[in-house]
Amino acid sequence: MFTDWQNPSEIPAVRVLNVTLRGPLTLGHVLLLDDLQSPVVRGESFDIGQLMVAVLVCSQSHEESRRDVRKWWMPYYARWMGYRCGLLDFAAEAERFSQWFVDQCGGPRIDDGDEKQSKRMRPQSAPWFMSKLAMAVGELGLSVEEASAMPMKRLNQLVSALAEVRGDVKFITEATAKALAEVEQWEKEAAKGVAA
Repeated sequence: MFTDWQNPSEIPAVRVLNVTLRGPLTLGHVLLLDDLQSPVVRGESFDIGQLMVAVLVCSQSHEESRRDVRKWWMPYYARWMGYRCGLLDFAAEAERFSQWFVDQCGGPRIDDGDEKQSKRMRPQSAPWFMSKLAMAVGELGLSVEEASAMPMKRLNQLVSALAEVRGDVKFITEATAKALAEVEQWEKEAAKGVAA
């Protein structure tokens, strides 16, 4: 299924550490996790305690989570929830959360076959979520509050559409995505035939 322009509300809920994550993940969630110095938003490795904090933050609205992390009982609650999940397979839980996070944050994929485009792309020193916030406020004219409440996938889609309209980037179309998937399938089948 071609999900680059999928509505964020269509992403299925997932259970991680016995907590249901329904989404949508908003920029407010990501900024809160950054405030908490969570390795999850930086793409670094994390332990079960850090995963539990990320799950608890993402399981409710970012406003509720911001209030709850300041409450006296939150460290005890997180510890209790972590204890309850001690027998779960951490690797499977971490993988399920990571896939949900990527699905929630994903936007259109760049067509990296475009040589002119690859010459224009430059590495950025700002964290990815700060770049999105800057684009939302500076280019889309949203307030910080509006941008924080917006689902990450929708924000990525809006920023991407703006870049595409300006001619800054070219994205993979649904037809190209299907063709790439077919080629990948043929390569897998060919590799099986060679291995046999």
